[in-house]
Amino acid sequence: MAVDYDLVVLGGSLAGRQAAIAAALQGARVALVEPTAAGVARSLQSSYLRQVGTWQRWRQKTTAASWQSWQQWTEVVSQQQAELRSPQILLSRGVDYMQSAGKFCPGRGLALEVGQRWLTARAYLLAADFFTPGPPVAGLTQNFYTPETLHSLAELPQRLAVLGGTPAALAVAQLFACLGSQVTIFLEPTWLNQQDLVVGHWLMAQLEAEGIEIGALSEISKVIASPTAQPLESSLSLPKSKKADASQSWQQTVSQDGFNQSVDLSYQIQLPQTILTVDQLIVATAPSLRSFDLGLEAIGVKQDSFGPVTSDRLQTIHPRIFALGAALGRQGFRAIAPVEIEIALKNALLLPRFELDRRALVWSVTSAPEITGVGITTAQARAWYADQAWVFTQPLYQNDQAQLLDQASGFCQLIVHRQGEILGAQIAAAQSSELIQLVAQAIAARQTIRAILRSPHLPHSLTVALVETAQQWQTRQLSVGSWRRDWLENWFNWRRSQVQP
Repeated sequence: MAVDYDLVVLGGSLAGRQAAIAAALQGARVALVEPTAAGVARSLQSSYLRQVGTWQRWRQKTTAASWQSWQQWTEVVSQQQAELRSPQILLSRGVDYMQSAGKFCPGRGLALEVGQRWLTARAYLLAADFFTPGPPVAGLTQNFYTPETLHSLAELPQRLAVLGGTPAALAVAQLFACLGSQVTIFLEPTWLNQQDLVVGHWLMAQLEAEGIEIGALSEISKVIASPTAQPLESSLSLPKSKKADASQSWQQTVSQDGFNQSVDLSYQIQLPQTILTVDQLIVATAPSLRSFDLGLEAIGVKQDSFGPVTSDRLQTIHPRIFALGAALGRQGFRAIAPVEIEIALKNALLLPRFELDRRALVWSVTSAPEITGVGITTAQARAWYADQAWVFTQPLYQNDQAQLLDQASGFCQLIVHRQGEILGAQIAAAQSSELIQLVAQAIAARQTIRAILRSPHLPHSLTVALVETAQQWQTRQLSVGSWRRDWLENWFNWRRSQVQP
């Protein structure tokens, strides 16, 4: 049966627009269906706001900016970036843009209902944006902010609680601590437990060094939101001299992702031994995709709490439906979107035989300083390769450039097979997003650790820290007792024994 399009993208995210343009550039007939055109700019702004902690530290060396100033600045930048892939740009690139809710309906096969018409396609790509559902905490209603709705926070809260242990939760906690709020973070260790111990320990040390109180999400028995709640005695509360000021609630005006009325609220968080009163609550638990209202159950597509379940080909249980956003532990890492788009389009438009190389996917946490990673963790390497997996760590304070820039907090860690294959890397540094690219490119090109050792670099740069970490592998290869060391020693002994002419 003939169809209307080669590909229909069910979007709402920047990745959806990027995928639609990329497919159209290949000559495919493409339609993009979005519930709202403003969602991309809002999503970008919320993503930028989570990076404000890093920018604020840089600005503090000159003149620190206020929360309202950062909101205005990120709004301008996000609008500019969204305009680069606006509906008008999409139409000019040959993409049929439709601002409407789309839904699969029973009895219509794979036809998609969009407004008053039905669309058919050879393949469909689900590219919904992320949202944060509330954790299962008693009394926690919709009266809270999430990482996606930070742009709606009107005032900087004096006391703040962050619920969650995701990368977004860590970034948000550091953001408000840097801006001057008193922050308590209640961790759920799901994501942290999947990382290297050095990453988890370093993150916890950074939070404590910035004065952020740390608790466990499982300790919260109930949350009470009240317009007249007064601060109670608590080991986590502010000193008595500051309690009068801290009792002030801040005006909240939240979009459709939060609550839709302007009220003054404070929150009482009930813990086993005390009650913590805060002015604002931000929930940053595991994210989900906005795909639960697309009618996927009508066509047999399986979903879990995150969204559609996909294979390494980004293919759902239905062979003609693909989805973005499910790679790397389903944490909403936007950095991997370009790789996902490339694989999904190859499989949707050509033949579904291309798979994600998860070991070459780069992830980042917008903490301060930034943490990036690629490949597998130390625990995975030890489980798969036993003592053939070697781990090398280099503290950043040994790098002279980091010391001169006053950015010496961090580390470089490389996980390498004994024979030189790069298995993974984790870097915590002010410019780690740049450093990790060198490792990711080597992994994608199937190069060994020697590629990093031989990479050209300036002598006074942060790249030296990465190269010095790689040199530890070379040093271990030539350690006393190894066959390479024995061979070289025999060679030098032989040369010294020769009579010079």
